[in-house]
Amino acid sequence: MKAGYLLEQRGERERALKHFLEAKDYQQAVLVLESLGIEFLKMGRVQELSSWIQALPEEWIQGSPWILFYQAVTFRLRTAEN
Repeated sequence: MKAGYLLEQRGERERALKHFLEAKDYQQAVLVLESLGIEFLKMGRVQELSSWIQALPEEWIQGSPWILFYQAVTFRLRTAEN
């Protein structure tokens, strides 16, 4: 967790997210992912955003309107590609 907080302070949010998930600090992981989601979508990193969301336990996904939104958008974009 400590590495995650240090990386987040340095602006390395994606690397911080990885550490928060490894430490099972889902509250912080959700906060970081909520702020990164739009950036991922703008950059076309739909699959990566989807993978980060899937790394969260279901209760944390269901507890965040933004994560639910990102989940729906990534699902829609991935299925539209097929």
